[in-house]
Amino acid sequence: MSLNLRDFAAFGTAATLLFILPISLPGGFFALPKLLVTALWLTVLAATLFLARKNLELSISRPVVALSTAYIGWIALANLSFSPYRAFTLVGWPNWYTGLTQTVLIVGIFILVSMIQKDDSSDVPFYMHIFFITSLIITIISVLERIGFNPLIGSEWFVIPDLQKEVSAFYPIATVGNSGWIGGFWLLMLALPLILIRYRWLFLLWSLTNAIGIATTNNKTALYLALIYQVGILGWISFKKRDRIIGLTIIISFLVLIIGSSALTKINILLFKTGVVSRVTSVAKSDASAGGSSLQGRIIIWRGTLRLAGERPLTGWGLDTLQMNFFRSLSHKEYIDLMKPVLGLKLDETAKSLGFLHMVYGPDMEFKRMKFFIMVKPHNAILEELYSHGVVSLLILILLLGYCGQIIIKWGGYKEKILLTACTLYGIYLLAWFTTIAVTPIAAVLLGFAIAGSYSKHSPVGYALGRDLTIE
Repeated sequence: MSLNLRDFAAFGTAATLLFILPISLPGGFFALPKLLVTALWLTVLAATLFLARKNLELSISRPVVALSTAYIGWIALANLSFSPYRAFTLVGWPNWYTGLTQTVLIVGIFILVSMIQKDDSSDVPFYMHIFFITSLIITIISVLERIGFNPLIGSEWFVIPDLQKEVSAFYPIATVGNSGWIGGFWLLMLALPLILIRYRWLFLLWSLTNAIGIATTNNKTALYLALIYQVGILGWISFKKRDRIIGLTIIISFLVLIIGSSALTKINILLFKTGVVSRVTSVAKSDASAGGSSLQGRIIIWRGTLRLAGERPLTGWGLDTLQMNFFRSLSHKEYIDLMKPVLGLKLDETAKSLGFLHMVYGPDMEFKRMKFFIMVKPHNAILEELYSHGVVSLLILILLLGYCGQIIIKWGGYKEKILLTACTLYGIYLLAWFTTIAVTPIAAVLLGFAIAGSYSKHSPVGYALGRDLTIE
């Protein structure tokens, strides 16, 4: 009897995600408990690999190890030695905790999972069922909260009280936070049903699950990416597969994406009017576009971040430090355009930034009100890497991901290429968002599976650890 380490890794990652979904600390943005539980899981996975090394067939690519080690080494120097804000970079800014520790955990998971040798014993690996169940559970939770219910792990005992009282369009799902935190999860799952394409009903159920999940988030980036993907897959199926049931599944998923959010809103309002639920989840807060949720806001954030990155192009400023410098990087017009929805500025009002405080003044510069607001993230993974660690780490990361993609395309089979597609969709999403401990570890696992699955005994990209084990 052999240990199927790939299923073990998938199960542990999925269980960790589900376990930590409901856990939050007051003002903790759900991140610190996730960080601690993920660190514990990484330790268990590493210990399992070490103890089972003589009975498992393990392989790992030397370039992957070299580039991953170089990346970790450089960002450690950038955050712990070069950054002028070293006090915040190890764990990250309070309430966010997306510093060096999170990045090391994600890369560590990827390295460990990528060591597990290819297993062709099944057309549909068991770990795919694990991720299907995970997405199904999260979608059910999200739908219930989106239409106004409080499921167990969305109850007042588990989530931030303020979000429980008023879940809005900016926070449609109390259990997982705002739409950006969870929107990338379903994009990561979006391509995976193709691995189950021979099992039509399972393919149908998972595809609809992902579409409904995206519809719960009010996340336009995730919605548009999913629609483009569905069109592409429909074309591929039409010309390659010519399967009516599969094509119908894609069409239904496409329609769910288009009408799903408005349908959920109408259901929520109906349930509220009849007294079944006690809240309306479609009421947008006044700061719904805070942080640049609009395209205009994103562009302003990106411009400011790029200017700051140019001040320290080699070493960067360190993770979770953008708030220290961000507002000084903006012109007055950019500042007003970005903060207008946040501060609720009227036509005759203006504002100025004093650190983290934003002062609103009337037409005669009389003080009217103030608000605390920070910009911790540039909402673009490439710009965040450039700002935080400089051009050196960005080049190393591009080389690492590019090499992984090359190996998967060259040596991987159908399953590995689907996993690469899933990670690519998530990567595109990160061009308008940032990595989180809630979702990114799953992307690391899927990419690791794709790399491991692309190895073969005749491939020159890897070398064996321990003795060979034939899997029957």
